[in-house]
Amino acid sequence: MTYVETIEPRLTPHRPVAPLDVAAVMVEWCRDLEQEMAARLRLMSPEDLTWQPHPHSNSAGVTVWHVARWLDVLATRAFTGRAAKDDLWHTEGWRDLTGYEPDGIGYLGLGTLTGYTPQEMRMVPALPGDALSTYLSQSTTRLIQRIGLLDDELRRAPDHELTPYQIIGSTLQGSFGHIGEIDALVALRDRLQRS
Repeated sequence: MTYVETIEPRLTPHRPVAPLDVAAVMVEWCRDLEQEMAARLRLMSPEDLTWQPHPHSNSAGVTVWHVARWLDVLATRAFTGRAAKDDLWHTEGWRDLTGYEPDGIGYLGLGTLTGYTPQEMRMVPALPGDALSTYLSQSTTRLIQRIGLLDDELRRAPDHELTPYQIIGSTLQGSFGHIGEIDALVALRDRLQRS
């Protein structure tokens, strides 16, 4: 049996919050995403993290990295004009630790897994759960800080076709969808092992 059988309606309890403005709602979505993802990382085995149903499919670990990486890029570069070298992947030593440089790959060269070929996806380092949880936490914290700095700007789109609210909100929604993807991978692996 895996943690997946225990999820209804969620893996972690609801936090006692009732945000009253757009920025506060987005901050709570960030915290909720991190909490749910971190709970899964604590329960997944190293094999759960690296298993792929097909060589061209993401593993659960790669999917967690993808979520953390998008939050990192949004928080560091999306609304600041800062360079890739300012991402947490670089400043917190992840690139040096893993030897992996994602910049210039995939969608807009952001190195977020979006738009990667299967070969590029396989180059993403297989980090252990605690490392993924740390990178996710760092990225979430930085995005929460960025949301606080944007606050009134969340609904304005001066230099973008979309508002910061739309960009961050759609990324967070997609990230919650990835939680379901991870749950499906863990459940599928378990079922295949038992059959």
